[in-house]
Amino acid sequence: MKRENRVAVVTGAAGGLGLEIVRELVRSGAKVVAADLDEERLKRVAELEGVSAVQGDITSQSHRAELVEASLGLGGPD
Repeated sequence: MKRENRVAVVTGAAGGLGLEIVRELVRSGAKVVAADLDEERLKRVAELEGVSAVQGDITSQSHRAELVEASLGLGGPD
């Protein structure tokens, strides 16, 4: 499935299933906001083309707001 001009937010993106989801989305043309608690592993994910990383805890309101801002910065819906 082609996902050009799409932005996805993936939580738990630094390892396991989350990382594979990020990779598949990038392969299909999407831009990805990758979120995870693990800052070191997340840095490696951010090296993928089309990925913006946001480190933090998804249970935090301010972190969720940061994810929205990052997705808008990649071309998400206004």
